[in-house]
Parts: sequence; C-alpha cells; structure tokens
Amino acid sequence: MISEQRKRDIQYSLLEGRSIDQIIIENGVSKATIYILKAAMNINLSANNHGRPAKLSSQSKHICTRMILSVEYRSATSVQKKLEMDNIVSASLQTETEP
Repeated sequence: MISEQRKRDIQYSLLEGRSIDQIIIENGVSKATIYILKAAMNINLSANNHGRPAKLSSQSKHICTRMILSVEYRSATSVQKKLEMDNIVSASLQTETEP
C-alpha cells in the first residue's frame, strides 16, 4: 500500500501528462498501481501526445468508412469527389513516397 502523498504525486503527474514509464521511475510503483489510480480518478486523460496528430476527427473517419463500405461509391475517386463536394474533408488520391 502506498501513502496518500505518493497517490497525490502520481495523480498530479498523470494530470501533467507524464508517461507511465516516467511515473514508475519517479515514484517506484508498479504499472498496475498507476492504472488503478488513474481509473479511480474517473476522468478521461488524453492519450500520449507524441507522434503525428490525427488529420480526421472520429466523425469524419466514420463518414469516410461508411461511404467506402456502401455500394453507392465504387471507387476511391467517387468517394473523394463526394467528400469534397460536401466539404467534409479535403481528400487526395496521391501518396508521397520517400526518395
């Protein structure tokens, strides 16, 4: 069992956005303990903000997926045109490759 002060330190670190691994090193607790405290906080903490940001919102992803899976749109070009006409998303059929 960990002290109340240690719990508060871990919760504060989570709210600051520190990684689980950093918190383990700083506080000497297990990963399970951190996840238990995180769950007890009962708030939605954003995922780690490293990496490339999402280009599409979850709603736009859902719309695109539904369009692609429907029988009305048979090609990527037809989906692209519809998305751009409805101002849902600016779509490109081009992909870039590394030299």
